[in-house]
Amino acid sequence: MLNDHLIQSLTIGFTDEEHARRRLELKESVSRLICKKKNLVDQLELIDSMQQLGIAYHFEKEVNGFLSFINSTIDAVSDEVNGDVKSSALLFRLLRQQGFFVSQDMLVNSFKDEEGRYKAELSHDMKGLLSLYEASFLAWEEEEELEKAKIFAAEHLIRALGHGESELTEEIEYSMELPLHWRAPRLHALRFIHTCEKRGGIDPSLLELAKLDFNMVQSIYKDEVKDVSRWWRNLGLSGGKLGFARDWPVESYIWTVGLVYEPQFSRCRRELAKMVCFLHLVDDIYDVYGSPHELELFTTAVERWEVGALDELPEYMKICYLALFNTTNDIAYSILKDKGVDTLPYLKKAWRDICNAFLAEARWYNSGYIPKFNEYMDNAWISGAAPLSLIFAQCLSQDLTHKSLQHLQPFYPSATRYSSTIFRLYDDIGTSKVEIERGDVAKSIQCYVNEKNVVEERAREKIKDEIHKYWKLLNQERANFSEFEETFKRAVMNLPRMAHFMYYNRDGNGKPNHMMKNIISSLLIDHIPA
Repeated sequence: MLNDHLIQSLTIGFTDEEHARRRLELKESVSRLICKKKNLVDQLELIDSMQQLGIAYHFEKEVNGFLSFINSTIDAVSDEVNGDVKSSALLFRLLRQQGFFVSQDMLVNSFKDEEGRYKAELSHDMKGLLSLYEASFLAWEEEEELEKAKIFAAEHLIRALGHGESELTEEIEYSMELPLHWRAPRLHALRFIHTCEKRGGIDPSLLELAKLDFNMVQSIYKDEVKDVSRWWRNLGLSGGKLGFARDWPVESYIWTVGLVYEPQFSRCRRELAKMVCFLHLVDDIYDVYGSPHELELFTTAVERWEVGALDELPEYMKICYLALFNTTNDIAYSILKDKGVDTLPYLKKAWRDICNAFLAEARWYNSGYIPKFNEYMDNAWISGAAPLSLIFAQCLSQDLTHKSLQHLQPFYPSATRYSSTIFRLYDDIGTSKVEIERGDVAKSIQCYVNEKNVVEERAREKIKDEIHKYWKLLNQERANFSEFEETFKRAVMNLPRMAHFMYYNRDGNGKPNHMMKNIISSLLIDHIPA
């Protein structure tokens, strides 16, 4: 999409003292605004705006403190917003997003009367319905009342759209397409800034801080993507004997911004982008180029993880294997030097697992075998590459310790499996046809069609149901995240969000369309005008 020459020519601005000083002034102004807001609903709406604008990371202490206090006094707070569906749903959503346990009853009681019926006035409260609809996506498994509330809210919102009854038309349409909880934060922040500019009604200091901060953080991204592109060029893996593989350093970097966008995670983005470059390369070896015998050799070499394994490999695989071996070892060495923690056993296992998963799919394809849906998914949640990305994200955490690394036992926590399953299902929805045409194993959709003897449309509905199911499981697991580092917490939630953007109803990763190119330009190239 963008070659190295263009990347290196990017101009990096917004790094001078004047901009840094102005951002500090704006942060102080917003801090005063936080203290000034005394009404509970005003405080909740301010925090929601800060999060959607992408600037809440500047005020984590204040936000965490406020939401912790609210959670500790939830009964009194619930009484304060009781009867106001919009505020109750916002409170519920913010607390669950933060990982607090909040009973669904708190929200249900706001929109049902004493006889258990939906309050009559609710069907005309578009803001309340939209807030309720968004909150329902934070549901856990078996919270049937929230599922019913989602259906109720959606029906009335769609009806209002059909009659042209609401000034919230654009917002409702977008939520129907992509609920807030499923949006990649950095991409959403960009959109929300433009929305706030257009509709007004937001504190000017908030909006100015959001725009300035977006531009200043974008400058960090430019420096990082230049570094990644330069590293890839110097590695010399594009073209030549590996000319069949995807040459995607920029696209690989974009994934990392989707996972952890805040500036303090710069090291994670830089190193993780390198691993994503290798993922594309190794995936193409297994899917496109390697013979069955060569794939067996490469998998064995990764299992051995030693330089001596090179001897058995064909020339093109030697180049890839040694580069992968050295880069992964370098990352592990850097972490050991800085943190005193040996992550190499974890990083090696992540690569071994994904190569074995790739090999299983290659064997299926070469033998003409179509696995059953569950058999496919037991392998596919790993072959989708999400677990490897999350392992590296945890190991690249700023505050990594021996103790926090032990939380990867079992090696893939439940949150990793749930997040990775959603990622894989989104991937299959968006890329299965293209990949099968180029010569790849049957994906989840084809496996379900073959096993159940149903049409493809029914299989796609099944996949969407599975996505909803695993989002509920991931939501519930979010309440058990306290033992993980911040990098992992963000990445495990944002990975499926980024997959939705990349893959849902289009293969943004494999065949970028104009919208995708525009988004990348907005994240990496175009600053937001003051």
